[in-house]
Amino acid sequence: EYVPEKNSLKSRAAWLDGEFLDNYEQAVPNTPCEAVLTERRLVHYPDRIVELFPGEVDLKTIGAVSYMGVPLFDLSGEIMGHLAVIDTKPMPAEPRLISLFEIFAARAAAECRRLKSEQRVRDHEEELAALLASAMDAVVVLDANGVMQRVNPAAEKLFGCTAEDLLGENLRDFLPPQSAVRFASFVQELETQTS
Repeated sequence: EYVPEKNSLKSRAAWLDGEFLDNYEQAVPNTPCEAVLTERRLVHYPDRIVELFPGEVDLKTIGAVSYMGVPLFDLSGEIMGHLAVIDTKPMPAEPRLISLFEIFAARAAAECRRLKSEQRVRDHEEELAALLASAMDAVVVLDANGVMQRVNPAAEKLFGCTAEDLLGENLRDFLPPQSAVRFASFVQELETQTS
């Protein structure tokens, strides 16, 4: 995953010598990954990677010989990160290998987009929950049939019930008859306006 504020790459998944690496982060400048991100294209160094990047200590440490990387784009065309393979032997430019790598990259990009989207939904849900919890007024979220889907603490206090008791119940069952009629009229008016 590309971290633009730090101009670094942080691993979502890294595999080295038969083991996963946790929380691996690498600065981008003067690495094989830099060209992937700046040129926004697949980059392939089939051999002598250490000679091409002599200042990159991690490449020497693992005995790297070859590299292939491809950028991962979000839906707006911005780079989210990249998928890269480093090998301890030469990696010839075989069209089948490159095509396979690009297929994996497309799948990895889709998965990254899904994870980011889920995170946005979770963040939004947390914001909404905090807002509802802190509201002084009773807030009741209903479905189309008037069944309570969500209530805040002020609503629990108003109804004298816990959220567990209220959720799944129809609001009409908690209203006096005259208010239930007014509520039904209000719902009907809303439905007329939206159709």
